[in-house]
Amino acid sequence: KYYTPSGRSIHREEKTGKGGIIPDITIEVTREVEAKLQGQDDELYAKDRTTTPAVTKDRVEDVVLKRGVELLKAQKVFSQLKEG
Repeated sequence: KYYTPSGRSIHREEKTGKGGIIPDITIEVTREVEAKLQGQDDELYAKDRTTTPAVTKDRVEDVVLKRGVELLKAQKVFSQLKEG
């Protein structure tokens, strides 16, 4: 299990549905897109993969990853503005 610095578990209790961490920023993704992303991830990072996976037009864009990168870039820009 993983815990915050204050000792709080970041995992949600299966029985009660309580606990866990609520993110500051949420991005809605449909179950269909989430399933496709998981399939793409499994395809890319399969341990027994011997060839490079083919890029198909059925691939979905990882909007959560894209948004995360945008936020990190913005954070860097704003921290530089504060310093200068």
